[in-house]
Amino acid sequence: MPPAASLATSLKRGEGDPLNRHDIQYALLEKIFEDDHAVFTPRPGSVYDTPGNRITFGDLYVEDLLASNKLSKTLKDKFLNDMDVTRKVCMASVLVNTGRINTTLVFTPTQARTYNPIPAIQAYGTGHKMLQDAPRLKGILKGSCDKGPVDWISLREAQRAKLPKPLTSPITLIFLLTHVATVMDIQHFSDPNFLPHELLSDYHYTSDSRARAFLWLMYFYIETNGTLEETASNPFGSGPGNFRVPTLSPATEADSFAENIDLPREKEYSTRMCEERKRYLALSAQKASETPRMAKITNGGTDQGSAARASSVTPSVLEDSVRRSSRKIKRKTYDSGHDSEEAGAAERDDYRSQRAQQILRHKLRRSQHRSKKVRKSQNIFLRALNLEAEDDRFVYDDSDGEEAMTLAKVMRRAQRRTDRYTTGKRPGADKERRGDGDAGTAAAAARKASGGFKIKLKF
Repeated sequence: MPPAASLATSLKRGEGDPLNRHDIQYALLEKIFEDDHAVFTPRPGSVYDTPGNRITFGDLYVEDLLASNKLSKTLKDKFLNDMDVTRKVCMASVLVNTGRINTTLVFTPTQARTYNPIPAIQAYGTGHKMLQDAPRLKGILKGSCDKGPVDWISLREAQRAKLPKPLTSPITLIFLLTHVATVMDIQHFSDPNFLPHELLSDYHYTSDSRARAFLWLMYFYIETNGTLEETASNPFGSGPGNFRVPTLSPATEADSFAENIDLPREKEYSTRMCEERKRYLALSAQKASETPRMAKITNGGTDQGSAARASSVTPSVLEDSVRRSSRKIKRKTYDSGHDSEEAGAAERDDYRSQRAQQILRHKLRRSQHRSKKVRKSQNIFLRALNLEAEDDRFVYDDSDGEEAMTLAKVMRRAQRRTDRYTTGKRPGADKERRGDGDAGTAAAAARKASGGFKIKLKF
């Protein structure tokens, strides 16, 4: 499993701000995935796995992503049916892979995290549907790291052992390159302060030279045993020295903006999505201000009782059925109602929030009920001794007053039985409850004549 933290500097954007082409260095990603050097060995068991066959880095990364055990069958089928969009999704995956995009950013409207669309990927085809948010993408990427070396030492040992190729997967290798600051960066780069993950973010070097250096590293650790002879024959060139990446050509920020120009369709998409996001946040704030405060929930319901519950405001997400079980709520579907791509997002998020609150309330009530049942079943004197032994006299499971309630219950039971012994009449056996006072009195007299009651007080 790759390390959890990355050395890369993650992108920081405000709420609703799009990640444009310059932010993600789209030209660089495009050169990496469109490179036509078919020099990589396919993943064993893949559709490309035939004797002597070689594929490009883009194909290798795509098949590695599709082999993830965290990828659902439905999403995998969508990826296979539209490989052009799949490659664009893989571009975003590389940014998550390197830590350039962390899990605080999502590309679909949500209430839990900052929303930042990527127009260069989402504005075309089904990209807005197939691009998952950053946490899910990272989970999918980690799902493909179940085989091969899982740390830097294991990878170098695999190189020295001359194991069959590929030595590792590109996703695992990128995790390692961007999470490890060792002698590796001094070995491969002329500048000792330059780190591998900067290849995807430092626009002070041209996209061509950075893409070539990135692919050189991929080939060196996936396809070679790390020898000088194999390094010299690297198809992506050679650097100014042994085991050096090809020379990085300097560039300016203006050059980076010139090759990463947002297209009109992408600008229109980002503007539209940002406006929808603002409307969604305004609607959510309005609903939050208009929603009445919920009454305290107990095992018997709310404090106001059944009448208050019946007259309470029904959430919009539950208007179609007030008395529905949690299983039915779980299967609720939505109709967008118009042609907007993000229609119904507010309603879906409200539903998820209500569903989560419902589950938490259910678990809390169940836990409280079990604790209360245990407290009521125990002897009050034993519970007093247990409380004396506790360091915390106000422990959570012993603060609902069951001891006093149990003692009062015992006293009431004793009083009722004493009354029955002295009067021969059961409490409540009157005309109002039974409707046959004469018969009740006769039965009580008969019981008294037969020997009365045996008193047994149960504490």
